[in-house]
Order: sequence, then C-alpha cells, then structure tokens
Amino acid sequence: MKLGLVGFGFGGRIFHAPFIMAADGVELAGIVTRSPVRRAQAAEEYPEVPLYDSLTELLAAGVDAVVITTPPRTPGSFSMSSTTAAGTRTSARSGRCWPPRSGAGCTL
Repeated sequence: MKLGLVGFGFGGRIFHAPFIMAADGVELAGIVTRSPVRRAQAAEEYPEVPLYDSLTELLAAGVDAVVITTPPRTPGSFSMSSTTAAGTRTSARSGRCWPPRSGAGCTL
C-alpha cells in the first residue's frame, strides 16, 4: 500500500511517519509540508521519500491512502479533497471524515 502523509509537525514526524515506515507492506509514498523547517527535517530523516507542497501534488503522484495530521481546523477539508478528487482512503486525526459512512471515506 502506498500511503501519503499530510503534515510533518509533531504528530507527523514523531508518530505517523515512523509507524508508517515500520509497517510491513506499507510504503511512505510522499510527505506534504509547506514549512521550510519541516521540509528540511523530512528530507533529512526520510531522504528517499518525495516531498510535496500540496495534497493535489501528492494525489497526482498516486497513493492508495492518505493520513492527515495537520492543525485541527484543516483535516476536514483535506479529507473531502482527497476522497472526492481521487477516491483515496483518508485517516484524519480529528475524527472527521468525508464522505461520512461511505466505503471510500475515512478509516479511523
């Protein structure tokens, strides 16, 4: 499974990325972050993983699922974008997903 990570702050860097990398059969296929500091951290810690400036770029690269670990005000819109644009499964730490109760929505 090719998994994309949106957000490389504390949650993405300390929790999500290491667990994704350790999971059998799962590839960390890309990281989205716009922060220059976090982008440098991601490049240093995961030099083999492509970095993207937007969810749109990550989805265009081709992923099977997306983990969203961004500030609380953003996961809902990212979830909606990823599921409606590409039918991509989405996990958002806020507990919100789009479309609700849909087989192509969030995995929480």
